[in-house]
Amino acid sequence: NMRTSSPMEAFLTHRNSLASLSNDKSGDPIDLPLAGFARFVDFVAGSGATSCVLAGGEPTLHPDIAQILALARKKKVEPVVETCGVLLDEVAELLVAEQVRISWRLYHPRFYTEEERGRMLLAAKRLGRPEAPLCVIVSASEEEDDYLWLEEFLNAAVCQQIVLRSLPSQTLAAKRALAAWVVRAVPVILEAGGKVVLDCGLQACAFSDEAYGTIARHGVVLQSCMPRPGVGTDMRVYHCREMTDYAGAPLASFKNVDQLRDY
Repeated sequence: NMRTSSPMEAFLTHRNSLASLSNDKSGDPIDLPLAGFARFVDFVAGSGATSCVLAGGEPTLHPDIAQILALARKKKVEPVVETCGVLLDEVAELLVAEQVRISWRLYHPRFYTEEERGRMLLAAKRLGRPEAPLCVIVSASEEEDDYLWLEEFLNAAVCQQIVLRSLPSQTLAAKRALAAWVVRAVPVILEAGGKVVLDCGLQACAFSDEAYGTIARHGVVLQSCMPRPGVGTDMRVYHCREMTDYAGAPLASFKNVDQLRDY
């Protein structure tokens, strides 16, 4: 059911605040036009949804981010900003002042310069508060890592939910390394009051039967592949963030979110 599925997202911009993640998207508009976002939020609101995700790139670099937040709320659609956390000071102030819900897209430290990582951790402490805990999305693509960098972040900010996302580029050996960390970390995260979600990229083959039984006893299970649909800067829809390069029909082809999910 649409109401119990993940919110639809708008990919606002290909601008990125992390130099290591910038890529050439010269074939697409760099920013979703404000008029395009207005059509998107009308579509979401007309489907009965009460929230949407503002994604990117780095969505807070969209030149009209303040107007976008205001437009969503005017339509009674609560915006959730998904950020890598390297924010302009004035944008961080806006997010705090407007009490915007935040999803934190967290990458391995090698993707950040020392200055970028320092700014990111400071912003996490400011935006991850008891009254507004973060949802943290961990994008794991590394071949070898002990994931202690993730524990450092979780100790620095107040987090409500941890989504562990194994990217398609990750090998089976790397997935198994992530799975081993998950088995150790799940009890600690749950004890601290958080919730753990395993994204569909982390398949059962990464876990031994014993390891999967351990996390299952804590109520953490693998997910099947489900749409996390969005609309790109060209107003075409995609299945999920990992498939933005395979965007399909224009948003205008659909009457509501349920019809889009069926597609």
